[in-house]
Amino acid sequence: MHLLLTDKPRSTVYFQTSLAAVVAQLLAPAIGSAMMMKLGPWVPYFFGTAFFTVCCLLILLVPETIPIQVLKPGAAHSAPSGFVHGSVRESLEARRPISRSSLASKMKALFATAWKETKLIFSNRTVLLILSTFLLSTLGRKQVDLLLLYASTRYEITLSKAGFVHSFMACVSIVLLLLVLPLTSGYLSKTLKLPSNEKDLWLSKISIVLLTIGSFAIGFSPTFVSMICAVAIYTLGCGFNAVCLSLISAFVDPKYSARLYSVISLIIMMGTLIGGPLLAGLFNLGLNLGSSAWAGLPFFGSGVIHIFVLLSVWLIRLPSVQLE
Repeated sequence: MHLLLTDKPRSTVYFQTSLAAVVAQLLAPAIGSAMMMKLGPWVPYFFGTAFFTVCCLLILLVPETIPIQVLKPGAAHSAPSGFVHGSVRESLEARRPISRSSLASKMKALFATAWKETKLIFSNRTVLLILSTFLLSTLGRKQVDLLLLYASTRYEITLSKAGFVHSFMACVSIVLLLLVLPLTSGYLSKTLKLPSNEKDLWLSKISIVLLTIGSFAIGFSPTFVSMICAVAIYTLGCGFNAVCLSLISAFVDPKYSARLYSVISLIIMMGTLIGGPLLAGLFNLGLNLGSSAWAGLPFFGSGVIHIFVLLSVWLIRLPSVQLE
């Protein structure tokens, strides 16, 4: 999408992509539960595997966006003889048995080349700041997995009633991604005449402020109703990652976009692996402290993490020459 879209609609398309994921997360559990009750546990797994296979096949249909380099007329004649007959030489070398040492050297050269190209991404200080926000925000957002236990423990309600929280978050997310963020984005770009990247920077600042306030508000909420209001504030900032995906494209050459998004996916995965046990440990620590109010400890920890994200976002400076 990075190469197929211009800067102007890119953030909006990321909102729509996030919206599709939220709708799927809202519908899939209900559909899966209904199928499991009527048809047994294996049917939902079968359909899930089938849908995943179809997605993999659809990815194969996506055309390559990197332009194919065509040799100019006469280029083959002017090239060295080793280049002209390179394919013949490579085919002969391919028939030779590969020793362990040669395989190891090839793997080493492959990793060295990959790191050399990836290192260009990490050479930009601002890119490092934005990448750190992906890691830290993923750490903080793992608190959502604890909402049911937190609501049930602190407010002494059943898990079935606490399950309303996730449905409420999904509904607010749909409104956010379908209406609030596109309208706000249009206001900043059309009314205030902000450039695309400056608009994304302001949206990221607003989003992280809402995430920070929402995290602390959830932890401090004395009643279930006040917690629902705090969850609404928190959810209004959940477009942060989508905005940052659009923002980071201003600092990286488009030819490195595939490698960049691979790095982002790896960072988000790391944040998921670290954030879950970290916040779960804080939740257990809060329970061991005795008072039910300490059950909000993981949300205080998440709020502190979001403060660091907020500081990172405020340190971002847009380039004077934006990459197209």
